[in-house]
Amino acid sequence: MPQFEIIATEDSSQILYEAIEDGVCVAHILTRWVLKPKLLQIGGWDWQMDRTDLRDALCQRIRDDVRSNDAELFIQLSETRQVIYEVLLANGFWLNSEKLLFERDLDTLITPLATLSLAKISELMIPNFIDCFQACNEGDPDSLDLMGQTPADFYVAFISTISDLHDPELVYLVLLEDEEIGVLLFRLEEYQDARRGLINYLGLLPACRGKGLGVEIHRLAMWHLRELGCSIYLGSTTTDNLPMLQVFEINHCSPVARQVFLRA
Repeated sequence: MPQFEIIATEDSSQILYEAIEDGVCVAHILTRWVLKPKLLQIGGWDWQMDRTDLRDALCQRIRDDVRSNDAELFIQLSETRQVIYEVLLANGFWLNSEKLLFERDLDTLITPLATLSLAKISELMIPNFIDCFQACNEGDPDSLDLMGQTPADFYVAFISTISDLHDPELVYLVLLEDEEIGVLLFRLEEYQDARRGLINYLGLLPACRGKGLGVEIHRLAMWHLRELGCSIYLGSTTTDNLPMLQVFEINHCSPVARQVFLRA
C-alpha cells in the first residue's frame, strides 16, 4: 500500500488540505474561513473514486482541526456536494443545524409601514444598540456577553467579531415611532453583474414579537437594500425557525438553496 501524508496549507482565509503521495498531490479538499476560527466552509475537492483511504484521511484531518477550534463546518448543498456531505458524516461529523436560503428581486416591493424606520449606529447610540441587541438575543446561548466591558469596548469587539460578515456601516437599530424595537445587520456583495443585499441578522425585542412586525421590518429592510443600490435580496434562516419561514413566504421570497452546519 503506497504511503501518503496529509498537509494543510493556510493562505489568508483559505486552507488547502492535500494528500501527498510520492511528492505529488493526489487528492485535496479546499476550505475557507467564513468567520475565523468558528465557521469553516467546504469549497472544492478532488480525489480518485477508488481511493477511499485518501478521501477519508482528508476528512479526518479536517474533522480534527474543526474539533480543536470548537468550530462548525458548513456546506451549501447541491447534487454534487451531497457526496462530500455523506463522506463527512461517515468520518466523524454530525449535523448540527440546517439553513434555507431565500431570494427575491427588489424591483417591485410593498411600501413599508410608515411608522417604522432605521437608525444607523453612531457613537452616541452604541449603548442603546448593545442593550437592544442583547435583549433581542435573550435566551440565545450564542448571544454575546459584556463580560465587564463598557458598552463602547463591547461594540468594538462585536464589530471585530462580525466584520467578515457585516460592514460596520450597515448596522442599524429598528425604530417604531422612534422607539427602539430591533436590530438589523446588512451585507452587500457583487453577484452576476448585479449588487445583492443580504440581511445577515434581524432581531426583534421579545415584547414586540407575535404582532406581525417581523413581516413589516423585513419589508423595510428589503426597501432599504434597494435604496442602497441592490437589485436582488438573499436571506436565510434555520429550518426550525417557523416564524421567519413564514415571513419569507408572506414577502414572496423563493427558496433557492440549503446549507448544512456540521460539528465534529
